[in-house]
Amino acid sequence: MNNARSSPRWKRLAQGDTPLILLFLVVSGTSTLAYCAFFFGHERAYEASGVAQSAEVIGKSTWVERGRAGTRTHYVLRYRFQDAAKDPHEGSGDVHRDDWDRFREGDRLPILYLPDRPDLSRPALLPPRRYRLPLFALIGLGSLLLGGALAFAAHRWSRPVDPSRS
Repeated sequence: MNNARSSPRWKRLAQGDTPLILLFLVVSGTSTLAYCAFFFGHERAYEASGVAQSAEVIGKSTWVERGRAGTRTHYVLRYRFQDAAKDPHEGSGDVHRDDWDRFREGDRLPILYLPDRPDLSRPALLPPRRYRLPLFALIGLGSLLLGGALAFAAHRWSRPVDPSRS
């Protein structure tokens, strides 16, 4: 009798740490897809109604992010600008190191801001970040589908087999 349901190899999916791994795949896939939805909406707002403006650089800073893959330095420019109604606003944003080195306090920096939410702005130096979206979406969808399929299979294979059905 070579029934896949009674195979001990498949029953191991529902035991030990495996359910935690499957749960991690489902949760990370879902959260990655949620991030993509947020990111896509944010980028779309800048593309649809973002207003180009010139801002004055008022400060520079760096901060270091430490992770499993090593360290990454973030280069941040702080700036001040006026919206269309001449109201003053301040903002900051990550830039490439070359841009961080090039700009000094008092220099003019091109930015984009949202007219209905001028508190949301960013330097207009970087190319649109849309190219990351499909990659993150594929990773999220893949994790979600793989984790969900394996969790479903583990649940199905962990049920006792009815001997009358064999």
